[in-house]
Amino acid sequence: GTRLECLARTPGWQGILLATAGLIRLGLAGRIGERLPIDLMLPAPGQGALAVTTRTEDAEIRGTVHAAVDNLAVRLAVTAERSLLHALEGGCHVPIGAHAEWRVGRDTRLRLQGRVVSLDGRECVEGESSAVVRSAEDAEWLGGALARQLLTRGADRILRLKP
Repeated sequence: GTRLECLARTPGWQGILLATAGLIRLGLAGRIGERLPIDLMLPAPGQGALAVTTRTEDAEIRGTVHAAVDNLAVRLAVTAERSLLHALEGGCHVPIGAHAEWRVGRDTRLRLQGRVVSLDGRECVEGESSAVVRSAEDAEWLGGALARQLLTRGADRILRLKP
């Protein structure tokens, strides 16, 4: 809501980029002018995934919540995305995008796309990798492998320029 108010009171602005999920949750789906495709703008790693926190000492509640909301496919996809971010030593102020999606075929694979963009938007390094992923360790390996690929293509130079 506050971002839409800022848009309304800033005459020089033509538009604003916001998360679709947030606008829908606020009942403002009608304000969505365009949805950007993944190939144009990768989301932040883990974007759209939900996490639930419980008290560590309350194993019964933790187990109940886990059984109710855990989705292995989503967990592995987010693990791959976050592994990429971690391997690139990224955080909230580094323009790194990642998107993992399952490709079903003869062998179901997790495809991970990654992108590192300079703060001024003039430089971009991107790539993708896929693997058969059956565990968190497999997902972490995939994220790390793509991070190494991006670093060798020049992401290391872009990331050194971060503030």
